[in-house]
Amino acid sequence: MTKAVARSADGLLAHPFSSPKYLKKVKLPNIEEGLQTLGKRGRLEFDLSNFHYDWNRSKEESHKKAVRACRDQVAF
Repeated sequence: MTKAVARSADGLLAHPFSSPKYLKKVKLPNIEEGLQTLGKRGRLEFDLSNFHYDWNRSKEESHKKAVRACRDQVAF
C-alpha cells in the first residue's frame, strides 16, 4: 500500500504507532520503490509525516484523558 501511495500522492501521514525504526526499515524503502516505479520524482518531492502520542502525567485528569484517547486508537 505504501508503494501505491508513493506512486499517486504527494505524501504520507504515518500512524502514530509507527516507530522511527519501522519507518526507516519498512516505510522508506517502499516509498523509494514506489517513487522509482514512475521515475517522475524523487524523495525530496514526497512528504512523510508522523506524530506520536504524548502527555504530561503531572495532572491526573489530563493523564486519564490521554490514556483514554490512546485506547480508542488501539481499539479502532
